[in-house]
Amino acid sequence: MKMRSMVLATVTAAVLFLSTALYAGHGCQKCGGKGDGYGKDSIEDKFFKKVHFIVENQDELGISDEQMAQIKKLKYDTKKAIISAEADIEIAAMDIKAALYEDAVDIPSVMALVDKKYEVKKEKSKTIISAYIGLKNMLTPEQKDKMKELWKACKKAKCPVK
Repeated sequence: MKMRSMVLATVTAAVLFLSTALYAGHGCQKCGGKGDGYGKDSIEDKFFKKVHFIVENQDELGISDEQMAQIKKLKYDTKKAIISAEADIEIAAMDIKAALYEDAVDIPSVMALVDKKYEVKKEKSKTIISAYIGLKNMLTPEQKDKMKELWKACKKAKCPVK
């Protein structure tokens, strides 16, 4: 009985410990926290978190309806381009694997496939960077300053923004 109680207590403590670690550092939705689903620390993540932050704080930033429509269109077009590029990258990777499975591997054609794959990756990165710059250019200097102020407040106080 005593052993059973110790095992139960240990399991309970482990579950509590792991569950708190799971949620640590996620922040709130208004600060671009948990739930965005994008790659960690990538330029893609940075772009989509910035869009999310602007959308969530539209009133505080003084974003006009016209600006919001442009921002949402930029997000949509960028996401669409990313999906297309990722599909092309995956197809190129599959083509490379298929070529390598052949008994007689045609080296120049495999190298061309590798070049194609990384050309698409390069274009994907350029698309995201262009979108990020475009997003920043959509904001007025006052909106940029207010956004920095809100972002700092969110990071300091775990998102006091309403």
